Amino acid sequence: MLNRDVLVNILRITRDSSEFSLDDLRKAAKIPGDEIREQVVALFDLGMLTLEHETVSLDTEKRLRIALEALNRGADLEKVCRFLSWQEFEEIAAKSLQVNGFSTFKHFVFVSDDRRREIDVVGVGHLLVVCLDCKHWMKGIRGGIGEEIAARQVERVQSLAAHEPSMHRLGIRVEKDLYFIPAIVSLVDAGPRFIRQVPMVPVLKLNSFLSSIDPFVDGLLTIKAKRTGEPR
Repeated sequence: MLNRDVLVNILRITRDSSEFSLDDLRKAAKIPGDEIREQVVALFDLGMLTLEHETVSLDTEKRLRIALEALNRGADLEKVCRFLSWQEFEEIAAKSLQVNGFSTFKHFVFVSDDRRREIDVVGVGHLLVVCLDCKHWMKGIRGGIGEEIAARQVERVQSLAAHEPSMHRLGIRVEKDLYFIPAIVSLVDAGPRFIRQVPMVPVLKLNSFLSSIDPFVDGLLTIKAKRTGEPR
């Protein structure tokens, strides 16, 4: 059985480096070397890390998988999230968009109606613009908090879809129907699939969501863009 303390310590020692030795992990977790090797081999067999001789390495996606496994085994959410950066969480979201044919923009800031707004990750496709609000620190999004998060994201995306200068910055020229889709990306799969018709997508299921997204499906909020002229 996987040990949650080992999982959390893997996250801790790979926060600043993608590689570590079995001895590094033994010292960090204060667990005998034989048990450390057994745990690491089990994780290797599950495809959650790379093991070569005495050296272990993880990429961003594998770190997220280990974080989820630690949470599933009762690790403290706040502790786990301390060892995950915003950058790597959003990088997974951006890569998922890119794999599905979207151009990506992270931390897209614009000013509309004298208000500064920021969208964590914007993916621009042929007919769709997907706007993601990444909540890596939240275990579940539900109730009043979920309603507020969804409402704020909808307001940001509505403002973007009506703001011609910002669309030009994204390289968007609206000559035919173009749909903006607000979505919330969370660390884990907890809570309703939709709040205010805004999809709530676990980060490691984002690729699957994007590959099958349909702006005309019932229950999905889409925002039709204002037509623009040529990009300036």
